[in-house]
Amino acid sequence: MFRQANTYLRHSDIKVKTIGMAFFSELLYHPEIGHVFMTQDILEILHEWMVQPYPIIQIFSIRGLGYLLQHPFENKKLESLLIPLVNCASHTDRNITKEALRTLQFMFRHLDVETHGYKAVSLFPHLLKYFADEDIELRYTSTILFGMLLRGVDEANRSNVSGNVLKSIVPLLIQLSEGRTKDASRNTLHACVNFMSWEDVPSNLFQYEKYPSLHSMYLAICSVVISKCKQQLPDMMSQMLAFLRSRNPSYREAAALLIACCAPYMKPDVVASKDIEEIYLALRELQGDSETSVAQMATLAMEEIFRQCGHRINPDLIASQILTKFIRNLSRQPSETTQ
Repeated sequence: MFRQANTYLRHSDIKVKTIGMAFFSELLYHPEIGHVFMTQDILEILHEWMVQPYPIIQIFSIRGLGYLLQHPFENKKLESLLIPLVNCASHTDRNITKEALRTLQFMFRHLDVETHGYKAVSLFPHLLKYFADEDIELRYTSTILFGMLLRGVDEANRSNVSGNVLKSIVPLLIQLSEGRTKDASRNTLHACVNFMSWEDVPSNLFQYEKYPSLHSMYLAICSVVISKCKQQLPDMMSQMLAFLRSRNPSYREAAALLIACCAPYMKPDVVASKDIEEIYLALRELQGDSETSVAQMATLAMEEIFRQCGHRINPDLIASQILTKFIRNLSRQPSETTQ
């Protein structure tokens, strides 16, 4: 069967090659394949197929490797496939990327990430791109790999990777609001803190279970994390603005809440007035969101922005009802506000 599949692959017709690749990759799912063929021979063929110029052949070779990695064998034999697999993980074809990222997780169950992770350092910017992807599996896998690979960054790349870590904070915090990815996000946030050597960050800061609400969790996290990346706050606000326009309503709601929690830290020496106004206008637009919870959160965030930074916003941009409500709240007697 192996020889037949190999003959198919070397055929001049791409359709015949694809049949051979699909056939053999599925065979690798079965552990008995190792009793028939030498593992090294299989790996060499997969390596050859992985660098083929045909995307479908690459996908099947990566998938076959993923199947093979679920069986026990000598880890040293895998080293030659790591770089080709990393190259596939940054491919422009997202189908190849998705398959490669999934297989990389299996790869690092066999290879020590602290020893070999530096070979995948080029993936960090690519992984970041998928943190807000609509594909839940791609989002989850990217988040897991990001945290995993931080353990293998060498000193030569530490500075560049630090920039990617800072860019990951907002999307990871947003994902803490999403049931399917919050565990992966929490673990990767812990990995980011360890990588950045933020020793005074509480070890349970991202333990979402201990907080009564998302609001209380974001307040606690912002009180600690913002001080660590104060100069990056303008860029972080730009990321939050992007999430306000997400197709995912839970992300829009979480972004509005996160903006509200960051409002006390938007000082003039950190966030420019024009950026404050841009945030305010984006929240005002979100008040018309089709999701009631999102619209309500946008209103609450607007009020918090106005309370913290209202003196820096052009009065012409402020809705009269917001101004009236804020003045009314300020004029309340203490006995009224406690009732």
